[in-house]
Amino acid sequence: MATEDYEILDPRFARLFNSNAQVDKLFTGCRWAE
Repeated sequence: MATEDYEILDPRFARLFNSNAQVDKLFTGCRWAE
């Protein structure tokens, strides 16, 4: 996923963001899933 795919809602989180990390989208269509 590209960095454009992320929306940082809390600016304090921006410094924790790792642009080299990989995120896999496992499933879509859930209202809530863990």
